[in-house]
Amino acid sequence: MLILDEQLQWWFRAEPDLLDKLQQTLQPQFSVLPELSLLLGECLKFLYLAGNVASADVGRVKYTPSLIVDETWHCLILFTRSYHQFCQQFYGAYIHHHPGGDEATNHTQLQFTLYALQSQFGKLDSNIWPVHEVLDISGHCSTCET
Repeated sequence: MLILDEQLQWWFRAEPDLLDKLQQTLQPQFSVLPELSLLLGECLKFLYLAGNVASADVGRVKYTPSLIVDETWHCLILFTRSYHQFCQQFYGAYIHHHPGGDEATNHTQLQFTLYALQSQFGKLDSNIWPVHEVLDISGHCSTCET
């Protein structure tokens, strides 16, 4: 998808050290990391849902990321100025992060997220998205919204 390629390049220009930061942050938490550019791309897919689909006139939809996408999103948010500019430029509003939520709600929202991602982007990468064991590796953060 062209817009996601544009967003990926935007991040590489805005924060040249982003991949190094992702490596430093994620390596202690995950024994095996997918290619970081791929992981960042999957995070951008999640933010695409949050920024575009969730804010459509069909009503508020809440999405939940996988654990590794959630941790990648946390890294982006830490680049506060760039993250704010990114949200404004590509979505016209800040995409907020809401940690917490009960397990059942997070599970339901994660399943809805997986369905929405697959509908928008096709087959999901099972190294990043919990396509088989949703509860075992779901993110601890419940929702995002613009």
